[in-house]
Amino acid sequence: MRNKLLHPMLALCGILWIVENAYASATIEELSRLQSETILLQAKLKQAELRSELSARNSPKRSAEVEPLPVVQAVYGAGNKRYATLLYDSGMTLDANANDLIPGGFTVTSISVDQVLLSKGKQRVALGFATAAKPVPKIPAPSLSNQPFGPPVSLPPLSKYQ
Repeated sequence: MRNKLLHPMLALCGILWIVENAYASATIEELSRLQSETILLQAKLKQAELRSELSARNSPKRSAEVEPLPVVQAVYGAGNKRYATLLYDSGMTLDANANDLIPGGFTVTSISVDQVLLSKGKQRVALGFATAAKPVPKIPAPSLSNQPFGPPVSLPPLSKYQ
């Protein structure tokens, strides 16, 4: 009777050993595949980062990021107390004195009757004189033709229908 039980037990152990080895083999193959994919993705990420850095180094600085400088509309005052009226593209005016900080992060360095100097870090700029700002492009008014309702319609007096 013992031999009769031993034979099926050995067969069951053999089957379990085959299944366990097959599962272990599948797990090792999956881990190997995942590791290969991870290495490939890391290499692609590094390549994208390097391309982005290279592109940023080679592209010129965008002028849209720099706030436009004003023009000098007038200089007034006497001696060391001179003021300059600065005119921006938007039409805004600003009266500035030497050492004033103006929009755009510039400092008024000096004001004379023929020149207004600005500085920002190591950058130095002499402003031009003008009596008017650059015209700001006008946005066209919306057309009424593509409105959901048509033009106004006059209605007959109510007295006819009562």
